[in-house]
Amino acid sequence: MRRGRAVGAVAAALTLAVAGCGGGGRLTKAAYEQKLHDAGKGLAAAAQKVTRARSKDEFKDDVSEVQHALDHAADQLDGITPPEDVEGANDRLVHGFRGLSDDFDQVKDAADKGVDVARQKAQEITTGAAAREAGQAITEIQRRGYDVGQLGS
Repeated sequence: MRRGRAVGAVAAALTLAVAGCGGGGRLTKAAYEQKLHDAGKGLAAAAQKVTRARSKDEFKDDVSEVQHALDHAADQLDGITPPEDVEGANDRLVHGFRGLSDDFDQVKDAADKGVDVARQKAQEITTGAAAREAGQAITEIQRRGYDVGQLGS
């Protein structure tokens, strides 16, 4: 009987491990919140570097890191099955992040004219359509009772 329980416990553990590693199951609320927190941490760290950039080249490199963080967050959130009540909002968030990443190419181009011009372009982008889409998706996720971590800041 003990062996049967041990085999059952191992099978249950493997099932949970596979489900937690993108094995296709719908995420729990807590697991989804963790994905949101991870995305927010990566974006906040990259954005913080941009604010400290002093030269044109440093600014461009830091904007590339923001783009990478946006793409990574979008890929991570696109590669999951979120809880059903936020599925549509998650799709809009992914789309918004990808759009923002594309929009930040304009910031890198503007950096050729100087860091101040690039900062102004970044300000414009953060109020553009992709940013609004991502922001509205985050607000909807929050309204449904989810803790979005630094994405809500």
